[in-house]
Amino acid sequence: MAIANGTDGIWVNSDNLRVRFGRAEAVKGNSGEYRENTSTHVSEFDVDFSEVALGLTATNVFILDYDTVLPDTAIVEKIEFVTGTAWATDTDINFGTVKRSDFTSIHDADGLVAALILAARNVAGETTVILPGGTYAGALMGVQAGIGFDAVVCTYWTGAAPTAGSGTLRIYWRNQAVAI
Repeated sequence: MAIANGTDGIWVNSDNLRVRFGRAEAVKGNSGEYRENTSTHVSEFDVDFSEVALGLTATNVFILDYDTVLPDTAIVEKIEFVTGTAWATDTDINFGTVKRSDFTSIHDADGLVAALILAARNVAGETTVILPGGTYAGALMGVQAGIGFDAVVCTYWTGAAPTAGSGTLRIYWRNQAVAI
């Protein structure tokens, strides 16, 4: 199992703490989280074909961002994929989760979005809405995402390697109260 890391300057030490080293240039962030209303959070990720291309298989994924976390208690209610630049190759894109505590344990590589096909993202500005149990919905939609751990979002492709395209992945989630 392997995790592709496109973010240089980060080291995970022996006690699983991440250490960041300075950079010589500013780097645009590619994700963040905000609240849509009092109970709904939105985790948003910029997605580029070059990052997706680094996720070669379900056991060799690319982590979109190490700092935007889906907590263990997150229940994913809806996902949107908004096409920025049209994707050109017949690539299916998958999004899932990796355990945040070690960044190597792949929980479910297509648990959020399973096989988002080219026809759903081949026009700039196109928005694909994914609901639990619907087309492209992964097994983690509508259920508690972490099952005992916080997670980060990963991606990988199937079909032909992506050669062009970009978009925004928005994950709408709420916290599930945890019984003590």
